[in-house]
Amino acid sequence: MFEKSDDVLISCSGSIGKVALVDKSDTYVMVRNLAMVRPNPEILSAEYLAHVLRSKHLQGQMIKKSRASAQANLFLGKIKSLEIPIPSREEQQKLVTHLNDLQSEVEILTNLQTQTATELDVTDNFGNTEALLHQY
Repeated sequence: MFEKSDDVLISCSGSIGKVALVDKSDTYVMVRNLAMVRPNPEILSAEYLAHVLRSKHLQGQMIKKSRASAQANLFLGKIKSLEIPIPSREEQQKLVTHLNDLQSEVEILTNLQTQTATELDVTDNFGNTEALLHQY
């Protein structure tokens, strides 16, 4: 099955609420534990919808609506009943731009943190090597 770029995928079985915006350059095969949501682009931006679905508020709604047994499930009827705020398309675009900018900053800081941790490991390991050499 080929999805359009304005599709949003939601995990609805097991790990409830993981959200992905479909990349139009890829092809996908749908599986039973995913729900595909195709918003009306005149009303709702798929990118905005993906951000909103990842929010604490909507994640909480999805958890509450999932039927917990041996494995939690979020059925399509429950997905349709999610309360999603829908501002104007202009406001949606502003929010998407702002959230994407913040996400870029988070990625930069995460990379810096990883780089610093690696440098500290190297320094620590060098120090341990030096301490071992002084023992002999």
